[in-house]
Amino acid sequence: MESDEVEKYVKQLTELAKQLNTFTGSLKSVRAEQKSKPLSVRESQSEYLTINLDDVPDPLFSEDELGFLNS
Repeated sequence: MESDEVEKYVKQLTELAKQLNTFTGSLKSVRAEQKSKPLSVRESQSEYLTINLDDVPDPLFSEDELGFLNS
């Protein structure tokens, strides 16, 4: 291989390496932007309601309602 040809390949490979470095650098910035965004969709948290046990009827189910379950 002649030295002129080697010089030509060296310049082409150097340019290619610079382009690859620029490309990989841009990927890093894209990944950094994606990390700040949530990866999943979430619903807002709903309010958890409780009642006083004194407000619950006693018995909770009537005999007719329980009899329906047995049939």
